[in-house]
Amino acid sequence: MSRAYAVRWTETAVEDLLVRVATRRVATELRRVADVALDDHFPPDGGLGTQPLLWRRGLTEEKRAELTLADEQGQSLDVGEQAWNYILVYKRVPLRPWTNYLVLAVLHVGEVVAGYESIRPIAATGNAESEAEGEADATN
Repeated sequence: MSRAYAVRWTETAVEDLLVRVATRRVATELRRVADVALDDHFPPDGGLGTQPLLWRRGLTEEKRAELTLADEQGQSLDVGEQAWNYILVYKRVPLRPWTNYLVLAVLHVGEVVAGYESIRPIAATGNAESEAEGEADATN
């Protein structure tokens, strides 16, 4: 599927592909995701970050369907490094007649989780009891 947008990569994002991504196959798949799926920045595989940032998991609609089918058949395709283990962080750069996207970073999902874990204790220092109550309220 071809999209009506252009993609540019910052030097940092290119460096991320070279340093964080271990295999050429996965780096190539992440570039393909950028080429065809950045307009699909909706859950569960994409979303809005702090404005103006967007994020997209390294997963196309076709790959999502393949993973779902494998899961329904009791198979796992999650062996070794996979593109869906990474997140593209990007922003829109409006330029007529095209919408352009600028990829800012490539993050491993483990980095995102580690970042959340490092932020959470800071937030909890305010009032741990009210936070626990908020979590309890969210489960009701």
